[in-house]
Amino acid sequence: MDTRRKRIDELEQENAALREVNDILRKAVAYYARSLGGMANECARMQPSSCTDVAHDDE
Repeated sequence: MDTRRKRIDELEQENAALREVNDILRKAVAYYARSLGGMANECARMQPSSCTDVAHDDE
């Protein structure tokens, strides 16, 4: 029974860590969605090939 309890504790810690990472990733997605939102509006007024170039400028 002690082994099961230890495993449950390990899984709970892992779950907490994964939730934290997931929260960080959600916030990052929201941040980039907002910052790229303006770029999407600009692309709507441009030719499609220009949008592809703008989206990959920093690579």
